[in-house]
Amino acid sequence: MIRNLEKILQFLPLGYLYLIILGILKESLCYNQLGINYLNYSSIIDTLIGPISDLTSSLGLTIAVITIIILLVCLNFILHKFYDKKIIQKIVYLKDNTLSEKEIKAHIRNRIYIFVAISLLSFFLGIGWGKGHTIENKIKTGKIEYNRIFKFNSGESKEVFLIGSNSQYCFYTTKTNKNIKIAPIASIEEIEIIRKTTK
Repeated sequence: MIRNLEKILQFLPLGYLYLIILGILKESLCYNQLGINYLNYSSIIDTLIGPISDLTSSLGLTIAVITIIILLVCLNFILHKFYDKKIIQKIVYLKDNTLSEKEIKAHIRNRIYIFVAISLLSFFLGIGWGKGHTIENKIKTGKIEYNRIFKFNSGESKEVFLIGSNSQYCFYTTKTNKNIKIAPIASIEEIEIIRKTTK
């Protein structure tokens, strides 16, 4: 148990680096559809906290990630417990029948790592493309909910649709002009959230 925990801890830095890369790809894919080169407006802090921000951005996403982790742990347990079954060996594409138990389990573990990497890649790219595509369509069709009021240091106020933000910039569009605008966080004195009123 302790040995397995040590192995997991060894992979944590590599796993986090992979999540950082996925976060950059996701944001770039999203904002590129809107004509924004996201990397030009992001800092090293945005890059480092991106994975944590992504995974905790909504309750639904957090639940989805936790569910995926639980399913992968269960899959790992099942594959290792029944490694000697032919159907399991077919699932993990094991063709060499001369391997020892330890080698078979190592092969299964490597296959799970590859599966996790591909799943996360698909997950993040799907979110990035979907978010960018949805926002682009909403802007084109005018189906946008302007639910923020930006109060700038200059005294000017604007009712906006907030596309997104990072540690340095806000990306938004306004009712009077659908063009996407980028404002430094430091230029905004206050952000007011317009709440829906229920009848």
